[in-house]
Amino acid sequence: MGKNKNGFLTLMALTLLISIATQLKGQPPTIGAQVFIEPDQNKHDVEVWFKLLEAHNMQVCRIRLFEEHVNQGNGGWDFSIYDFAFEMAQKYGVKIMVTLFPLDNSVGGFKFPKDQEHQKSIEKYIRKTVKHFKDHPALDTWVLQNEPGTNEYSRNDYSLPKFEKFKTEQKKKVWNGYMKNYPEFELFWRDYTTEYLGWIAKIIREEDPNAITHVNNHMLFSNLQQYDFSRWMPFLSTLGASIHASWHLGYFMRNQYTMAIAANCDIISSAAEPKPFWVTELQGGTNIFSGFNPLCPSEDDIAQWLWTCIGSGAERTIFWTLNARASGAEAGEWGMVTYQNRATDRLIMSGNIAQVLAKEKVFFEKAKTVKSDITLLYSPESMIMFSDKIMSSQFEEDILGRNKGAHIKSMLSYYETLSEMGISCNIKQMDNFDWEIKTDSPRIAILANMLSIPKEFIDNLYTFVGNGNKLIVTGLSGFYDENMHNVYMSSDPFRELFGATLEEYKFVGNNFDIQLTDSNVLLPAHMVKGIIKTDKASEIGTLSGNVIAVRNKYGKGEVVWIPSLIGLGSWQKNNDSFASFIIEEIKETVRQLPFTLLRHSKHVLLRTMKSDEDYLTVLINMEAKNITVGLEGNIDKRARLIFGGKLIENIDIRNIHLAPQETVVIIWQ
Repeated sequence: MGKNKNGFLTLMALTLLISIATQLKGQPPTIGAQVFIEPDQNKHDVEVWFKLLEAHNMQVCRIRLFEEHVNQGNGGWDFSIYDFAFEMAQKYGVKIMVTLFPLDNSVGGFKFPKDQEHQKSIEKYIRKTVKHFKDHPALDTWVLQNEPGTNEYSRNDYSLPKFEKFKTEQKKKVWNGYMKNYPEFELFWRDYTTEYLGWIAKIIREEDPNAITHVNNHMLFSNLQQYDFSRWMPFLSTLGASIHASWHLGYFMRNQYTMAIAANCDIISSAAEPKPFWVTELQGGTNIFSGFNPLCPSEDDIAQWLWTCIGSGAERTIFWTLNARASGAEAGEWGMVTYQNRATDRLIMSGNIAQVLAKEKVFFEKAKTVKSDITLLYSPESMIMFSDKIMSSQFEEDILGRNKGAHIKSMLSYYETLSEMGISCNIKQMDNFDWEIKTDSPRIAILANMLSIPKEFIDNLYTFVGNGNKLIVTGLSGFYDENMHNVYMSSDPFRELFGATLEEYKFVGNNFDIQLTDSNVLLPAHMVKGIIKTDKASEIGTLSGNVIAVRNKYGKGEVVWIPSLIGLGSWQKNNDSFASFIIEEIKETVRQLPFTLLRHSKHVLLRTMKSDEDYLTVLINMEAKNITVGLEGNIDKRARLIFGGKLIENIDIRNIHLAPQETVVIIWQ
């Protein structure tokens, strides 16, 4: 697994009470769309698509360059249909992101070679393509691969020799006797993905040394265990993601989609920093057959999703797609133009937002997303162990804590509740978090139902708390090490840090409540209660005579430990009391934020940006009804409405009226 990054972003963090995700190019965020190029398209139509991009303020597009369309199979290569697309892009002032797509007949493309000969053919295609377009004025970016990540691990002549090498290197790390429970192939897959993407980037840069390289991940909430972002960034210029409501948001209800997009953005921005992040695919049109959930975004959806991406710091947001493809599994779907090439309400809304960005160029050129110094941490090992590959069950039941998403949904419960208080946070993998830096104000790290905490991070946890920070640990966090070995039956590595130990877990049932005594909060919990034996920790919660929550001072910091699934309990029920618990624990850390929501506001999203001494707030009502929200402002600025405001005559910071599904954007100067 990855190593701790000593001093990672130290110079920034030493001076910050608020962490700021940076947009590096000093330009307003850019909106674009996928132009789908296929054989036998009418050239007039192709020109119309690029003309529509220009007309709706889209300065960038993405194309998928199919080897099938250019490799003639007899040693000849014909790029003419893409040459014309590049010609039209240049004519209408549009830059092109090229997604490499070696010969394949699937919708999303294969992820790895089948054997050495296949790899050689892939290399030949990449070199031919890059050489052909590298000097074209319209070229902007090479996208290494469409959507890395798969739910089918291929064991073939290409992967198996690499796996054998990986096993040899890993044996020394595995606890003796527990090799059978070590998720070796799943962890190998992370290395395998990193190696292959790095190889593609290397081939590109051998042909185009100045190349901008990019990749878009997908299904983040279920695929995160496959992505080792910190090892990708050295060969990437930017990191991106596909975020399709029809494909990728299965863990969420319809009125949570915008929050889910925000979480997706925060995962990618946290992984990419200090480099930029892009939303490489955002659903722009109707999906009927080619997705899990049929959906056509409304113009309100487009406004919510675009402003969420912008407010989260996305340097680019690219819609999938401008024009629908004519053939294949997605034929006739996803487009932002009609079949007669007229702009839909979705494209018009996108163009209107792009106009706002251009009008407020001075602000957005230097705009940075403001985040709290709260970090939600995830571990790939926990995701793997919760998956059916390691802890499969013959019974699905309705017990969320036994299912694949138990770790990520626990984390998302914190994320949603923080968002509904107007507090943005970081979401990081354990080995991409700086455990050692010291700041003037305490940082907070949250381990939500992190089933596996690898041994290599134990010392980091002690260092983090000892330096004066707060650790909130809930659910089954730390139950196993990376080898699925139960630590409480041997080393008990957290005992000094927690000031207590775990006596046992008791299965209770789907839903129950636990009482916190120090804050007098009744918290929903799920599945199990963890019974604590205290050493020196203070008891802060009980249930049926058992201690179930403690607070412990360690060094200059403290730990709050609740070994019951309060995240999943609140995810399934009302999260008002969960919000009360969280705000009490984080109040010192968020005190310096320029804006928060005045109160916990269900299904409301607040994003805040800063540019020089000015601020911007994006307020989104995800409900289908009128609501009124208030802001807690830590600044003295004049408000100016730049988008939305159907119900607003004068801005009263404590009473901002939002229409159903409305997005309101305010600049504070």
